[in-house]
Amino acid sequence: MTQLKQFIITVLLLMAFGSSAIAQSSALSPYEGATHSYSWSGLQQGAEYEFYITADADGNGLYDDELNGEFDFLSGSSGTVGVGGSSALVDVMWNTGAAGGDYFMWLKVTEPGGCSNYRYVGIVPQPNDRTIGFDVLASTGCFDVESNDFSLPFNAQDGSGQPLSAANFPMLIEFNVNGESHSQLVSFENQLLQISETMFAANPIQNTVVIVEITSALDANSEVLVPEVENGTHVRTLFAIPEIEFTEELRIKYNLYEEITAYINGNPDRNWRMEPK
Repeated sequence: MTQLKQFIITVLLLMAFGSSAIAQSSALSPYEGATHSYSWSGLQQGAEYEFYITADADGNGLYDDELNGEFDFLSGSSGTVGVGGSSALVDVMWNTGAAGGDYFMWLKVTEPGGCSNYRYVGIVPQPNDRTIGFDVLASTGCFDVESNDFSLPFNAQDGSGQPLSAANFPMLIEFNVNGESHSQLVSFENQLLQISETMFAANPIQNTVVIVEITSALDANSEVLVPEVENGTHVRTLFAIPEIEFTEELRIKYNLYEEITAYINGNPDRNWRMEPK
């Protein structure tokens, strides 16, 4: 009776968690592509257990994860409760195509004496239609002798176009800068990719093109966001410093005194005064 009571308590707690977190990926409402652990505690040492999934709550329509491409058992789905143990656990990945279907995760436990007990929870996967992309797709700047670092704001949103909540952060974003791979952990309060000049080669005498492409993103639960096809790439152009030259002939003809000013981000840095010979 103690074991049966423990089963019921565990199932009720898991179901309560799933219903309150339906908007987020959870064990009972997982995103396609997500992996979740399913476990039951309070089992007797030496008991044999088996996890399996069926199409209905009556236990009919047994799914074979090797034939059914909608989910995969990533760890052993059967075993024996070891010495000092009291629980059974299985990891399941919910693949693309699982959304919209009803699944029933069962646990069968057989005691050393030969009697068995069964319990299940209902699972309804949901489509992972969350996306990530840049707010602006192109930008420009002038070569700066001090630093050419820049930052890029991005949007992480759900399938209805609403920004993702703080519960999804920190977010790990993988991206390429001119083909080289980088990653950053980004907070909810500062949703920017910081692009350092160390990630690309800026050239003061010719325009520099910097292509930043988001390749993947994982939320706080290590679940995937899909980069947007149209907004997943940002192109920044750094313009070279223009050259100004007076010929020696003009310099002598007009007794020209030439003042040269170096500009950094539009602000004069310092002046040089060049006198003709």
